[in-house]
Amino acid sequence: MDNENKDSATSDLEFLESLHEEKLKHKEHRVQFVKQKLLFTIGLFSIGALKQINLGGSNVELSDLLLFVPIVALAFDIYIFAEDFKVKRIGIYIFEKCNPSKAEKNWEDWLSQPKHREKTALFASVMLTVVALIASFLVLQSFAASVNMKSSNLLSNNTENIFWWFLISAASISLIFEATIYARDALVAPLRNRLNLKKLVLGLVFTASILAYIFASKIDCNAYDWNNHDPSITLIVGSITAAWLFMIQRMRREFVWRYKGRFSLVKFEFHPKFKNEDTKVIAEAYLCGDFTRWAVNKIKMKSDGSGFECTVALESGKEYQYKYLTIDNDNMEYWFNNFGEEKIIFNEGWNTNDKKKVRYTEYPTIKGVYKFFRDLYS
Repeated sequence: MDNENKDSATSDLEFLESLHEEKLKHKEHRVQFVKQKLLFTIGLFSIGALKQINLGGSNVELSDLLLFVPIVALAFDIYIFAEDFKVKRIGIYIFEKCNPSKAEKNWEDWLSQPKHREKTALFASVMLTVVALIASFLVLQSFAASVNMKSSNLLSNNTENIFWWFLISAASISLIFEATIYARDALVAPLRNRLNLKKLVLGLVFTASILAYIFASKIDCNAYDWNNHDPSITLIVGSITAAWLFMIQRMRREFVWRYKGRFSLVKFEFHPKFKNEDTKVIAEAYLCGDFTRWAVNKIKMKSDGSGFECTVALESGKEYQYKYLTIDNDNMEYWFNNFGEEKIIFNEGWNTNDKKKVRYTEYPTIKGVYKFFRDLYS
C-alpha cells in the first residue's frame, strides 16, 4: 500500500513538472512570436513605403505590400493570444487542482494585487497592430493622392478600395481582440465575462449611419482634390470609431477591473432584533461607517420584506467599521451594531432641524474591526 502511494506521489510530481515545463515552453513561444511580429511588420511596412523600385529598367510597384501589414500583424496576434491562453490555462490548473506550495500561492496572491500587475502587457500587441494599420493607411492615402487614380489599376492607388480595406481591417482587429479577451475572461475571471449589448447596438447603429451618409452624399472616391469639408473625412472618423468601439470599451472595462477597479460590491443584509418587537415597526434603515465619514443619511437601505439590504462599493481587502441606524414608525432612532442586536436608543422626539444636526455628528467607532470580503454579482 505504501509503495502504491509512493508511486502515485512520484507520478503526480512528474506530471506537475511536465506542466511547468510546458508552461515555460509556451511562454518562450509567445516571446518568439512577438519578436517575429515586430520583424515582419516593420520589414513589410518599410518595403511597401518605398512605393516602387527600378529593376532591369522597369518600375516594380511595392505599395500594395502595405495592404498586408495589418493582416500579417493580426495573424501573429492570433498566435500570441493562443500561447498566452495556454500559459494561463496551465497556471490556473496548477493553482486550483494541484495543491501548489505556500510560496507559489503567496506569489500568485502578490501578483493579483493591482499595483504589482503589468498594466500594458494585455494591450501592447494589439496596439502595435493598430499603429501598423493607421501608418499603412496614411502612407497609402499619400500615395493615392499623388497619382491619377482613374488611370491606375492598382488596389493601393484606389481611394475607395483603401477605405473599405481600412474599415474591414479595423473591424477584424477589434473583433478578434474582443473574442480573445472574452475567451480569456471565461477562463480567468468568469464573473467579468459578459457582453455589453448596448455597445453592440450602438456600434451597429453608428456604422449604419456612417454608411448611409456616404451613399447619400454620393462621394466621388476617385476625386483628386481633397479639402477639409470633404465627406470622406467623415468616413475615416466613422470607421475608426465604429470598428474600434468594442475594443475601446473592453480596454476601458479591463483597466477599471484590473487597475482602477479595486472596489468590490459588498452586500449588507440587516434584520433588526428588538427586545420588544410588538411595539416597534421599522420604517427606515441607514448604513453608516467610516466609508461615509459616519454621516448616516447617505446610504438608505431598501426593505426586502423581512429586513433591509443595500450594496456598497468598497475597496477590496481594506478594513472598515460600520453601524446601522433605524427609525421606527414613531420617529424614534435606534443604533445597532453589525450583528443586528439592539444597542441604545439614540434620540427620541426631535424636530427636523435637530435631526439634520444630529445626522452630521461624528460618532465614535464601534469596538472591533470587521473585514469585508468580495461579494461580486454575476
